[in-house]
Amino acid sequence: MKHFTQAHQDAQAAVLGNEDLRRHLERVCLIWDLQGRLRILLKLSERGDAGAVRDQAGRILAGAAEPFWTGEIWLWSEKSSPAELAVYKQAWAEGTMIDSGPPEVRVLERHVSKAVWFTPNIAEPWPLNEHTPPILSFYSFKGGVGRTTALASLAVQLARSGKRVAVIDLDLEAPGLGTILPHGDGETAPHGVVDFLLEQPIVPMAQLDFEDFYHVVDDRTIIRDGVPITVVPAGHLDEYYLEKLARLDYEALHTLSLAGQHPSSPLVALLEQVRRERKAEYFLLDARAGLHDLGGLALSGVSHLDVVFGLDSEQSWRGMEVVVRFLGKARIERGQRQLDCAMILAMAPEPGREREEAVRRFLERSYEMFAESFYDEADADPEEGWPLPDVSAADQPHYPVLLGFDPLVQRYQHIRDVAERFTQGDFRLFAEQVLERVGRTLT
Repeated sequence: MKHFTQAHQDAQAAVLGNEDLRRHLERVCLIWDLQGRLRILLKLSERGDAGAVRDQAGRILAGAAEPFWTGEIWLWSEKSSPAELAVYKQAWAEGTMIDSGPPEVRVLERHVSKAVWFTPNIAEPWPLNEHTPPILSFYSFKGGVGRTTALASLAVQLARSGKRVAVIDLDLEAPGLGTILPHGDGETAPHGVVDFLLEQPIVPMAQLDFEDFYHVVDDRTIIRDGVPITVVPAGHLDEYYLEKLARLDYEALHTLSLAGQHPSSPLVALLEQVRRERKAEYFLLDARAGLHDLGGLALSGVSHLDVVFGLDSEQSWRGMEVVVRFLGKARIERGQRQLDCAMILAMAPEPGREREEAVRRFLERSYEMFAESFYDEADADPEEGWPLPDVSAADQPHYPVLLGFDPLVQRYQHIRDVAERFTQGDFRLFAEQVLERVGRTLT
């Protein structure tokens, strides 16, 4: 049996490699539908014979793409009706060019979900400069690597340094940031991200009581003489939480308004509202692990720095390869700039020979991955993108930031029990190195 991946590859190769077919065509678009089936759109050149081209294309794709070939061939010609032309032009406009031709060849991939992983068109709500707050997304392909703990440690260190920091829980399917950073002994806001994302498109902003959506961490055991931390939790886990979560339209969270192509995403509106109401100087977003829509959304350009946590294991590397390509080469192919990111070697061994060896292995594998899937050897202008740097360039995305495993932190009951540890050792170095990537310091 031929599987989808092989059929996809074979169909593309069959069209690109058949010069006899190509010389009769001006345009070709391979269209893979929501169920993974293939149809093809062909626009004839002046010397193309419609009947002969249809027969030849049908034979080629029947052999290459069965059982996924639908047998449907759309011929774009002067005889096409206005309705057909509208469909053909739309499909062509949405396709991605894979060969400039002639003929030009495009592929159109239609998806039921995960759209943000394929066509991310959200952007950061404000440019990053010395007067604007950095937005950092914390992401891991797999859970259980200390991502949320690292975020909490950075929030505590920033707060103790007198910085107004806002943390936002985007891990809506497995929320926890609100309880890790609670108000008092465990209180959280009555509402949160899931409520805001659901209600903001419906209720006018002037009618939303924003104080319902956040709480503050002002325990002096945690923040010392610093500034309270603003926490926007995922939401209140009651009998209505799943009802609200099930109504979220993830695709709508990354759409653009028609006027001026400015992001109108409720997520962007949430960030802007926190900035206005809480005067936040730093934003830390805890993204959903894995290839989830919200994970893709957090990594798709809304942040100024994507903080990607990984382990030195084959399972972790396989996932990180997908993510790094999403941040790098996939964007280059769409004519976009790579997104800034920082690789975190999570659960690093204790300082010593074992750690040195782990760092060496991780750095070699990370550099190889970024050279293949992120950096652009053809781009010599750092302002336009990332050319391939030296492997030892510690300020570049591929170079890992270390964060070791702390068994005491893993077992704490309340953040006040480990607040001091959050400011020491690897946590301190982690904070300094990550903030350096966005041009900031703890002091």
